[in-house]
Amino acid sequence: MSRRRAANAEIIVDRLKREHARLDAEAAELDRRLHLTAEEELRLQALKRAKLRTKDRLRALTD
Repeated sequence: MSRRRAANAEIIVDRLKREHARLDAEAAELDRRLHLTAEEELRLQALKRAKLRTKDRLRALTD
């Protein structure tokens, strides 16, 4: 792999890690609440799916 390609991959991995952390923090905030509205429940489900997609992309790039 060329240096440029490796640097680009590293940038993408870093970006995905930050995105995963942001999604995790937002999901954790909703998870801490005792009661969620229907809209919040849908948001939480969407966040969890997005976290999994991000994690899968990270794994694909780092394996």
